[in-house]
Amino acid sequence: MQSRYDCWVNHNLEAIAKQLYDYWFVQFDFPNEEGKPYKSSGGEMVWNEKLHREIPHDWDVVNLSEYLNVYTEKVTANNLGASCKYAPIEVLPRRRMSFNECSPIENAVSGLCRFRKKQILLSNRRVYFHKVCIAAFDGVTRDTVIILNKKNKALLGYAYQIVNDDAFIEYATRHSYGSEQPVLSWESAKIYKTFKPRNQLDIIYSKRICPIIDSVIKNELEIAKLIKQRDELLPLLMNGQASVNYDLLFCPFAHFLYNATKKPMKEEIKTRIITAMAQNLSS
Repeated sequence: MQSRYDCWVNHNLEAIAKQLYDYWFVQFDFPNEEGKPYKSSGGEMVWNEKLHREIPHDWDVVNLSEYLNVYTEKVTANNLGASCKYAPIEVLPRRRMSFNECSPIENAVSGLCRFRKKQILLSNRRVYFHKVCIAAFDGVTRDTVIILNKKNKALLGYAYQIVNDDAFIEYATRHSYGSEQPVLSWESAKIYKTFKPRNQLDIIYSKRICPIIDSVIKNELEIAKLIKQRDELLPLLMNGQASVNYDLLFCPFAHFLYNATKKPMKEEIKTRIITAMAQNLSS
């Protein structure tokens, strides 16, 4: 129930951040000098040949490299500790701001790169899967993931939304090479054209959603803890080494599970209850 709640909260927080980005940088209805929506209130728009669309008259167009650069720190498997977190491309979720999933560190063998908390991880294989995440922790991944550093720490939110936007994903897909597993290179990605708003609107936006990013990361780490506790507890419940006080449980079948663990019961019924509990924690 707690992990379900955290996932629901994160989904809504991410939607708020994306909605504000779309409102300001797609519809161009950011607050003008009078606090009114810029474009809807008659703000001056001009045609931009580089973007093939209208943009606010005093905005500039820059390359993605204005906001982000590649972070490269190669590492070998021999230098990884047992507690190191391994997040290869396979565990990165689609269309999610952050993540808590990891693979066993034993699977980290070759092509390893270290990443840091709050760096942006972008899958460079089949970019259309839309795997763009802000790291919730320090760890390692493989060279099938592009690790991006914001050039200005105050612009994490805006920089993330640029590469998370569907327009960038479509561009990256078109500029990937290869047929079976199209690959995106940073050389192609870094020249993607994007806005450079005036009046520090990019910084203002990033400050607005900074608490959202922090909350999303905090919730992802909390989910990871709960999953670890679940995985440790379920085997003990299955073999009868532990019992449950239903007053402390949040599951709908808690009372039955509490009574059942105090007396013999059919194994198939017990298995069904434990399975339901596992699904409830995972959902």
